[in-house]
Amino acid sequence: MEQIQFWLGGFIASAKGIYTINEVMLLVPDDDLPPVTPPTVITPEVLADGSVRLVLTGAPNTSLTIWASDDLANWVALAVATTDQDGLVVVEDADAASLPRRFYATGDAEGPAL
Repeated sequence: MEQIQFWLGGFIASAKGIYTINEVMLLVPDDDLPPVTPPTVITPEVLADGSVRLVLTGAPNTSLTIWASDDLANWVALAVATTDQDGLVVVEDADAASLPRRFYATGDAEGPAL
């Protein structure tokens, strides 16, 4: 057994050892695994003016739509960005300063990957 991927609330994470779905664990041989794509990790930073800077880390040269929501039900596309050769991209959300809370997710043009 080598590299395994598992889902966590709609997000893919990579690990070695187990494949988990809804609390069920399955051992999966190496040759039966699909290619592992690193998940996109969003690291937010609140700036002095209340806006939020998002540093996204993922697969290099990948186009992402960054989605934002203040209620987890209604999502708006915040930006479309492409990670650089190191898998990084930085996006700022000026609207976050006027909201009591803000949630972020990545996805495609159809919506967030939740």
